[in-house]
Amino acid sequence: MYPEYKKLIFPYSNRDGSVSWVVDFPDLPGCSAVGKTQEEALGESKIASELWLDAYYDEHHCYPEAKQMSQTFSGRIALRIPKTLHKELSEQAQLEGVSLNSLIITLLAQNFGKRLSRPVINIKEKRYRASV
Repeated sequence: MYPEYKKLIFPYSNRDGSVSWVVDFPDLPGCSAVGKTQEEALGESKIASELWLDAYYDEHHCYPEAKQMSQTFSGRIALRIPKTLHKELSEQAQLEGVSLNSLIITLLAQNFGKRLSRPVINIKEKRYRASV
């Protein structure tokens, strides 16, 4: 009955040290759900998205279009950073005897693995996916 929309599910570290799971719908602004487990959060997200879509349909007489994410990635990005950061990264790369590119890739990869403490994308659901 309802169109399929991309879901983002990610862990969220609470102040008390426990972890909750959050489901966010990037194409449905403000629509999200929380649960103690991934399964609970996904169950709650079904209810939340249906309520959100019903309200949207009542107001607009249609459902919002799901945005499509590009499926082609070259592995290449152009990035502007402050001159001081560029200098510090270049100096560190030289000290380690690696290229600036290799150092940046390593730093990104190391820090990407530490994401449990912050809300980020964890898994992809049917369409494409990312965030709260």
